[in-house]
Amino acid sequence: MWVGKNAEKHDVGGSARKHKALSLLGRRLHKPKSILELLSGLVCFIMIAMHFSNSAQTDEAQTKMAQPTVAHPAVAPAVTHPSQAADRGVRIAVVIPCFRVKAHLGDVIAAIGEDVGAIYVIDDACPEHSGAWVKANLGDARIRVIEHPTNQGVGGAVISGYRAALADGFEIVVKIDGDGQMHPVDLPRLVRPILLGQADYCKGNRFFHPEDLAQMPLVRLLGNGGLSLLSKLSSGYWQIFDPTNGYTAIHGAVLANLPLHKISKRYFFESDMLFRLGLMRAMVIDVPMKARYGNEISQLRAWKVAPEFAAKHLRNFIKRIVYQYYLRDMSIASLELPLGLLLSAFGLIFGSMQWMRSVTAETTASAGTVMLAALPLMLGIQFLLNALAFDMAAQPREALHPLLERSGQTTSHE
Repeated sequence: MWVGKNAEKHDVGGSARKHKALSLLGRRLHKPKSILELLSGLVCFIMIAMHFSNSAQTDEAQTKMAQPTVAHPAVAPAVTHPSQAADRGVRIAVVIPCFRVKAHLGDVIAAIGEDVGAIYVIDDACPEHSGAWVKANLGDARIRVIEHPTNQGVGGAVISGYRAALADGFEIVVKIDGDGQMHPVDLPRLVRPILLGQADYCKGNRFFHPEDLAQMPLVRLLGNGGLSLLSKLSSGYWQIFDPTNGYTAIHGAVLANLPLHKISKRYFFESDMLFRLGLMRAMVIDVPMKARYGNEISQLRAWKVAPEFAAKHLRNFIKRIVYQYYLRDMSIASLELPLGLLLSAFGLIFGSMQWMRSVTAETTASAGTVMLAALPLMLGIQFLLNALAFDMAAQPREALHPLLERSGQTTSHE
């Protein structure tokens, strides 16, 4: 009862304050004493409207987050382990791209459990002839070697494995690097959210345990942090970290609907996958993984790929915004983003011009001039922050694969 009375008093007090603010705003807009007062009244009106809009968006987002994820009616009973998946006929395949990893390849394949139905070893024109070595030395009947006459990059190798696994009818496809950094023992945990119908795509996250970061090289640590921020912007998956982690699992129905021929074939492959999955609104989940580093040699040179990655992330970000907020759907963010850009640009350019004019003429700008530059800039930044908050709240919350068909691919996303 005490809580109810206090809540009622709080609501009454809040309503009174809103009424008082609106009354004051009405008087300012009805009989403004100057252009400056009219502008300030309009700004107050916009800020109040944005406050109400933000409150509604926040309440809606919190309501969605509070609701438990409900599996699609067509989803079969939950599976908690790959052995149960095998009993149900769920087939799991592993794809291993190979380029100068022969020293670790045998141990990686030997550690893959019996629940995996096929192991696709992709020899990407490896100088060590990994494919021939596997054929000659490993007798696992699940191994299927695919050899590229020319090097296509890690993405090209994985895509070849993906296509082979789809052609053979596998329901879940896992990608493991052959350098030994990804332990096959973690595979059951990686595929579990997909088996439970909670995700379409799962990836490892080496940043989950802070104590494990001490063994990560500093350059790689800083690079991953920067790439994670860029990937959040370009893909829209704000809850995902460690985008370059190649330990991934994907449902076959989602994989069959991806435009594989458009995905980057080089080191940008993992980030480009997230971008394409984001356009589909697929459910992506991070799975905590231990960082493992030994004597393997990384082929990625951060200082060389940084400009290329930044340009490709910018391209994907623009594509995602256009497709997500103007072609497929429209929302309040579709208005806030262009208004924010225009107002911010006007305030910045006009303010800079007036400042240079004042410095040149050695005069002081009037209060009206300052407000005419400052108010649009403040409003523009507020609009942009609101659009960003809306984008961060607009995350996929249910798995997509129960609604998809495996046969054929969807129309390509640009």
